[in-house]
Amino acid sequence: MLPQAGGTVLVGESWAHRVIALGSGGTAPRVADLPGYPSRMAPAAGGGFWLSCFVCRTQLVEFVLREEAYRRRMVAEIDPRYWIAPALSSGHSFLEPLQGAGVKQMGVLKPWAPPRSYGLVVRVNAQGQVVSSLHSQVDGRNHGITAVAEHGGALFAASKGGGRLLRVRMTAEEQGAAR
Repeated sequence: MLPQAGGTVLVGESWAHRVIALGSGGTAPRVADLPGYPSRMAPAAGGGFWLSCFVCRTQLVEFVLREEAYRRRMVAEIDPRYWIAPALSSGHSFLEPLQGAGVKQMGVLKPWAPPRSYGLVVRVNAQGQVVSSLHSQVDGRNHGITAVAEHGGALFAASKGGGRLLRVRMTAEEQGAAR
């Protein structure tokens, strides 16, 4: 949740993969159809906000979210460590679900393989447009970004999946870029 001028509050809806504005005029989508599931937001210098996404969306996870009977059966019959669900980190066990064809051959993760876990931070300008993003790739270690904050010319991101606090130095242009 992020307070805005005029009594409006921005709220991230993870499973709806969007950010909405709540105010006296009701509810209005601010950023819709995000590529990931939003977590926390923080104000950005120069306007707009930073948004952390704890994992990217995949077709298989979206299927599980829509199919109530499948989800109930999975929860009843499968060890929670191996559910088809967003993960803050991955690659620790060969028993993890493939998540829609995530395949390694000869020790190389195929480029078409959807991510089981991911690291994503998005910058949104005051008009609700995504203007930049930071990524930890599918085979990276800085996954499960659950919080973000800008301070002292740097962007800090909490990688819960990687167990790290990340610091990215920002240029003067980036610090004021809310176009």
